[in-house]
Amino acid sequence: MRVITERERLQPQLTDCGKLNLLQQELDELIAEEITPINPTFQLTQKIEPITFEEIQNLIDDKTAIIEWYITDNQIITFITTRHYNQPQILQFHFADINQVKIKREGFRKGDIEQETINSREFYVAYEIPINKNFLFQDKAAFDEFVAPINEYLNLYYSDKQQWQSELSFYLRNFAQILHLDEIISHIPQKCQKIILIPHRFLHLLPIHAFILNDGSYLLDRYEVTYSPSCKLLQLIKNQQRPNFNKLFAIQNPTEDLSYTDLEVETISSYFDSAEILAKEKTSKTAFNSYNDFSSINCLYFSCHGYFNINSP
Repeated sequence: MRVITERERLQPQLTDCGKLNLLQQELDELIAEEITPINPTFQLTQKIEPITFEEIQNLIDDKTAIIEWYITDNQIITFITTRHYNQPQILQFHFADINQVKIKREGFRKGDIEQETINSREFYVAYEIPINKNFLFQDKAAFDEFVAPINEYLNLYYSDKQQWQSELSFYLRNFAQILHLDEIISHIPQKCQKIILIPHRFLHLLPIHAFILNDGSYLLDRYEVTYSPSCKLLQLIKNQQRPNFNKLFAIQNPTEDLSYTDLEVETISSYFDSAEILAKEKTSKTAFNSYNDFSSINCLYFSCHGYFNINSP
């Protein structure tokens, strides 16, 4: 039998809340001691601060619109912000209604879950949109039908690239219908030439800028398109002061199978006074990890392949 010491008896046990507070304190200390000296603004990304509609409007000019989506358990809510209205325009599309406007096609090929090799490393690709555990579904079947083409698109991309390319225009048209993209842009003032897209959850995986509208044009043909994770982070970026933004570190075409990567990195590096570039056969994990001067780098740029692991984002 273990004898409890007097010190152990007097020491109060930490509750779950207390443990979380202790871990948060350790994280705050790590950020303050190790990260803040290198990046003073990083701590701002760890706090959820509200942002007013007026502040959001101040992020854009009268030629720019912000389109932000939010997915609930039964609908997609779209918020459109411009300088032309004193409140956001809000559009709501229920999954049951969305499923009625999706493009139907006989013999539609579902992507099989196959084994794929990327960068000579094998892993199993089995994409399925994760479900928010807090959702109280009013119509689970409607949600499943809504996400089905997105799951099919992602699985097809990783299982059969050639088939994915032949199906791509169908998906780009279908996704535009699902999001009611033509209806959304009909609410944007004609004066607007730029749009900032803020997707939600799995919409981040889709090339919204390339969606095909009803007239056959791409969204990117209509507007200058940029993305942002949120309005708050957009505000943080716009408020950043970087007078010495002059040193670049770039990864360039490590697999040597990307047609325009070399031109891309060459063009971007011309905007910096100094550039460290790992290119083609010189690029390796060892070379990247051995670089020891990241604290002096102002911009990290990766021009290479990438993939999204939905099970461990």
